[in-house]
Amino acid sequence: MADLSTGESLYCMEKGEMDPFVDMILNVSPFIGLLQLFNRLPLTRLLYKMVSSQKGLKTWLETVDIVAQKAEKREKMGNDRPDFMTMIWAENDDRESWTRDKIINFAQLLFFAGSETSATTLSVVMFHLLTTPHAYKRLTEELRTIESDEEITISRLATMEYLTACIDEGMRMRPVVAAVIPRVGPRGGGMVDGHYIPEGTTVGVPQWATHHMDSNFFEANSYLPERWLKSSANDPRFAADQKGACQPFAKGPRNCLGKGFAYGMMRMFLSKLIWHFDIELKPEDRDWDVKPSFTSVVFWAKPKMHVKLTPVQR
Repeated sequence: MADLSTGESLYCMEKGEMDPFVDMILNVSPFIGLLQLFNRLPLTRLLYKMVSSQKGLKTWLETVDIVAQKAEKREKMGNDRPDFMTMIWAENDDRESWTRDKIINFAQLLFFAGSETSATTLSVVMFHLLTTPHAYKRLTEELRTIESDEEITISRLATMEYLTACIDEGMRMRPVVAAVIPRVGPRGGGMVDGHYIPEGTTVGVPQWATHHMDSNFFEANSYLPERWLKSSANDPRFAADQKGACQPFAKGPRNCLGKGFAYGMMRMFLSKLIWHFDIELKPEDRDWDVKPSFTSVVFWAKPKMHVKLTPVQR
């Protein structure tokens, strides 16, 4: 994500360790939650001064500054790199309209919304696959119909229905944005499910609760990728499923702009991993999804998950 948004990789894989900047991004999540409170509840703005010297605010400001520096460096590289900035500028006739602040804001959006979110979903999907043998077996069989690594492409993976179903079910089990995604009542107010919403009122749907309601999903607390297959329309288990209740990328014109990219990245990661390796979850992490360290304010702070990888012999 760093390379695609600012033209500079963090080289975590090459170094074999987490870059300090990634840790900073993870550490500011609780403070982002506080910022939401400050914006919505006027009285809590008084608390802003009280926490202004605390670690959360300092880390947030440092992180924003680092992203700004990286974005400015990317701007000087021109339009020849195969990344997000080049694609955006190619679609905009007026290159000059992209001011310094606009470039920085866009880079910040990519960093904060497009990195840890996908990483969390991939961890959740992998955990549930490794604790749901039938799902892991079926996905492995689907992916290993691919004959060579070179054939693992974004376009090929998009046709693999069970792969996408596994990702969708993972996002249902643990929606990556733990906070309520806000929407504002329209001019003149409006009706939602028979309830009047006054103009300017902030409302939202708690995704976790919605995704885990038995009235919305059959065995809502079970990982069942089959519910997302086209054939599920003929499966009596899922006949009453309200699939529209699961909107991990939000809904409407303000939904996640990186949805397509996220699907492509997650499909590629899972496919490469499962095509090349047999995977086992270490016994000490069988309860990974309910460990006390799995906490959240806006995004999930997930505990480490340990697996054993065995190269596939071909």
